[in-house]
Amino acid sequence: MQFSELSLDHRTALEQASRLLDDGQGHEADALLHVGVEQSIIVTGKGAALESFVLVGAGADALARRWRGGWPDAGRMEQAIADVEDSIMATPAKPAGGGILLYHGSCAAQMLAMTGLSTEDQQTAAIPREHIELWFGDLAAAIEGSVTARRGLPEDGQFAATLLVMRECMHHLDYGTLLTMS
Repeated sequence: MQFSELSLDHRTALEQASRLLDDGQGHEADALLHVGVEQSIIVTGKGAALESFVLVGAGADALARRWRGGWPDAGRMEQAIADVEDSIMATPAKPAGGGILLYHGSCAAQMLAMTGLSTEDQQTAAIPREHIELWFGDLAAAIEGSVTARRGLPEDGQFAATLLVMRECMHHLDYGTLLTMS
């Protein structure tokens, strides 16, 4: 497939990966996660050895549309989890053995804020998988009606979808840390 034939999301992810992973801006990241509009893309490798894996239907808007823009109900969240898992498992991506997944996207500022950092103070943060799991658990509890779990979570369908894709990628591909850049 020629570069010009790729979708805009795919081209954007490859351009980001090439710039961030090759130029050292991604620090020691092993892969880049691009959560696009209709699909998400994981890019691994460096230079000419870049490989990309498309997660079909796992874009922030594609998932949020199923939920009518806000947070999903429990049934829709379970279905979205299953669909994202299936999309990940359909790729030949190999487990990362606890590696670092770089995320550079529209929810980066929200992620930094959730860690207690502001984008004015800090441009990057290394977030352990355990934090992503806790936030995802809070999202699930909030969906089930917990008022306490809601605190600090953006009530936004795109954020919920992005968190879902991050969590599933980290869980199933064994990334130990999410490096987020605003």
